[in-house]
Amino acid sequence: MTARTEIPAFVVKTMETDAEKDGKAFVHYTAWRETYTGLMPEEYLAGRSLERQRQRTYENPGNTLVAIADGQVVGFACYYPNARDFVSVKPAAEIGALYVLKAYQRRGIGTALMRACISRMPPLPAALYVLRGNEKAIRFYEKNGFAFTDNHLELTVTGGHTTNFVLTPTAEYYKDGEWHLMEMAYPHDNGLCLMLRSGKVLL
Repeated sequence: MTARTEIPAFVVKTMETDAEKDGKAFVHYTAWRETYTGLMPEEYLAGRSLERQRQRTYENPGNTLVAIADGQVVGFACYYPNARDFVSVKPAAEIGALYVLKAYQRRGIGTALMRACISRMPPLPAALYVLRGNEKAIRFYEKNGFAFTDNHLELTVTGGHTTNFVLTPTAEYYKDGEWHLMEMAYPHDNGLCLMLRSGKVLL
């Protein structure tokens, strides 16, 4: 009897085709509505269109990963090998965006996208921004080893202003008699990561 092969529920890959770009644009547009309604001014959200998001996707397709499930793009993430100038941690790489459609959350897709970005980024601290009040996202990033810095960015937008915080990893690991900065708290260098209360790990 032939053993059954488990088919992955989703696939994370580099965005390549026009269909994937269109799907990414739809996720970006839809996820903003699902995520930021009530957290950002409605006037600002109403000014964002699917067509404009599609245009931006085609203009800036680089360093973008998509998650595909049920034959469609259901999530995406993009990254910068070198973080933007306003990121306080120097040097650093940056996760510029990470969104998953609400109907596909809590399936490991967000974590897979995040780890796929980090695996492609240089071996530097990884930074990202999260909107103040987006508690669900904050819990997700903290669970995956990120912690708040004191840096924040205030943006003036239509209908008001919004404040973002930078999250950066603070965990360290001990190797060859020294503590080293660690990007994420999960299995590393074929060793076992044990998160300590100090925020450090032992390999």
